[in-house]
Amino acid sequence: MVQIFILTHNRPISLVDSLNSVLKQELVSCNYEIIVSDNSTNDETEKLINEFRASNNNLYYRKRSHMSSIDHFNMVLSEVTAEFFMLFHDDDTMFSNMLETLYCFLKNNEKFLAVGSNAEIVKKGKVSRYFFNKSQDINIENVDEMIKSYLAYYHAPFPSYMYRKYVAENIKLDITKGGKYCDVSFLLDIVVCGNIKLLKEPLMKYYLHEGQDSANHVCEQQDKLLQYMIKVSSFRKDSSMIMKHRIINFYLKLSSIRKPISNHRWKRIQMIFLKYSPFYLLPRIIAKRILKIV
Repeated sequence: MVQIFILTHNRPISLVDSLNSVLKQELVSCNYEIIVSDNSTNDETEKLINEFRASNNNLYYRKRSHMSSIDHFNMVLSEVTAEFFMLFHDDDTMFSNMLETLYCFLKNNEKFLAVGSNAEIVKKGKVSRYFFNKSQDINIENVDEMIKSYLAYYHAPFPSYMYRKYVAENIKLDITKGGKYCDVSFLLDIVVCGNIKLLKEPLMKYYLHEGQDSANHVCEQQDKLLQYMIKVSSFRKDSSMIMKHRIINFYLKLSSIRKPISNHRWKRIQMIFLKYSPFYLLPRIIAKRILKIV
């Protein structure tokens, strides 16, 4: 049995497309059920789901008392009963072979606790690119490899993963390990216990749109994630890959400041960018200074 949880919050229109894509899965190797976990602040989704449930006996609905997105994920994890499960988003869609592909891989590869796939990224109604570009599937066997995949931008989108029940029984999302980015630390905690596979084949469409939480960069929470990466891996804060993301995050933090930076502090900032990003970020931050943006 595979359980697909679709976590939704005030998106009944996009939920229809997401739900239809799951209902049309060609999973022939085992049974599956769909649980719509509704964290909405209104009853629009409930009314919509009642129409679907009349003709789909593998569809279930659970209404939540409104909670944070991370608490919502952890609530769902506590309710997993099947051997395999997914945490899918209400604004993404599956290709018809997604469940069969992920399920068959996990069923035939016991050392893997999770498998994720590539995706087509859709922006303004058009496929813009793949989520990552690799010529072969990727084995993630330790925390360092998982961190490299994230920081080098060849990781799978979070809703693409299928997990073994063991994950739900032993690992939760923890806001102290990266704030809104704790889905990454969740994966890091998984790979401590077992391997993760990233399939190069796109098995879903991942939609980018305005108002999406993942589109908003929060510097302080990204710092928390980097600190957790350093804590659980062989990377140090001055490791080149970590430093690259620390300096980018610092640049974004400076760009968001709404009050002028003093000349004394500005000199220190220049020296930091001169040392760590002389040809990329230094010219940008100087241009912002000239334009009186920072």
